[in-house]
Amino acid sequence: MLQSGVFLSGTVFLRPHVTLFIDRTAVLKASLNHSMFVTDHDWPGQAALVAGYNADDSGVAGRGVIDGQSPMFVTSLDQKTDQFLFGANDRAYPEIDRVRLVDFAHSRNVSVQDVSLIDSTGFHLHFLNCSSVLAERVTVKSDLRWPNNDGIDVTSCNDTTIRDCDITTGDDAISPKTWCALRFSSFVFDTQERHARSGFQQSADPLHLIHCICLDFDFNVHQRHWGGEQGGLRPAAQSSD
Repeated sequence: MLQSGVFLSGTVFLRPHVTLFIDRTAVLKASLNHSMFVTDHDWPGQAALVAGYNADDSGVAGRGVIDGQSPMFVTSLDQKTDQFLFGANDRAYPEIDRVRLVDFAHSRNVSVQDVSLIDSTGFHLHFLNCSSVLAERVTVKSDLRWPNNDGIDVTSCNDTTIRDCDITTGDDAISPKTWCALRFSSFVFDTQERHARSGFQQSADPLHLIHCICLDFDFNVHQRHWGGEQGGLRPAAQSSD
């Protein structure tokens, strides 16, 4: 449990059956020293600030803040694209220096609830190859001019629910996608304003997006297709009510 203070840290690994509780009086900040973040062998770059790998029944909860400190890495503003640059240009910014805030991989029954995730230099929240996933009442806030800082990415996961989240980000707000040969089968989007459904090949449990508010620079909900021998995300049917 983190309470009453600002905590500067490198990667924090969650063990199975452990929930990191961040009280409303606490802020967990990513260190500016990237040597404090270990290499991630499953995803490009370094491990996240909070990482749960093979961590069944684990999570992050509480009304505190997890801060990636991305303003500390900005060098300039590209006047043509109106995006901040992290190096000589955004394409040259080293991918290895991008640190996600919360990342779960190869885990079952994981959850992130009530926390605020702000100013990540990479994805704010990422689930990879997980099942029984819940992201609930999560707030994501970052400047719309940050590059490549998705709100919530869900990669090759089954039975995922994203509910009552408020997302403001400069890239994709919610991005379900596949990695390697793993695939989603179905996707459900549900807000007070509209309802949409689309299905994908292969059989697995659905991804539910319920009552989320999304403001972003790119796509609110971005379905990504990676084809070829690596597998892909291929729409099978779409309908709207």
